[in-house]
Amino acid sequence: MIRRVFKFYAAGLSPKQIAKDLSREGLRGPRGALWSPSTIHGNPKRGLGILRNELYIGRMVWNRQRFLKDPDTGKRVARPNPPSEWITKDVPELRILDDELWQAVPPPLLHPSMADIDRSNVEELAAALRREDTRLEASEMLRGLIESIVLTPEPPSRGGEGETLPRKSGQLRIELEGIWPRC
Repeated sequence: MIRRVFKFYAAGLSPKQIAKDLSREGLRGPRGALWSPSTIHGNPKRGLGILRNELYIGRMVWNRQRFLKDPDTGKRVARPNPPSEWITKDVPELRILDDELWQAVPPPLLHPSMADIDRSNVEELAAALRREDTRLEASEMLRGLIESIVLTPEPPSRGGEGETLPRKSGQLRIELEGIWPRC
């Protein structure tokens, strides 16, 4: 199953399409539920997801996250540790993917089809912002795009810091450069 997911992704299918195909075939995800795209692409900050799981190339990773108690709710909350604090151990007996297939799979957020979609969305938004009759609606779309560029996993009031997606913000800057003068 894992090799199949990697081969599909390397062939250009998106995590969404892979999840749909596997679910349509009646195959269940790792927790027994239907497949979702996030199961495949995972969380880049936490190093999770099938496409990021180094166990498939014989490398076990511990200490990816720590648990804290939320002072407001009293609930246990997971917080990612920086990669410098991760502990790794080679376990070649658990390897199921060869280096060629592992290297053939680009990091999920940089997958060509996703980059093309982002680029297309930014270009459409820039064109709409340039036109008087669509500028107001486009400015609302811009707000959503900015929110997708800056991710805040934890509110700044609790010490959280935003993480930017430079690929998207760079595309947005290039497209909008001709619309608004630099401040």
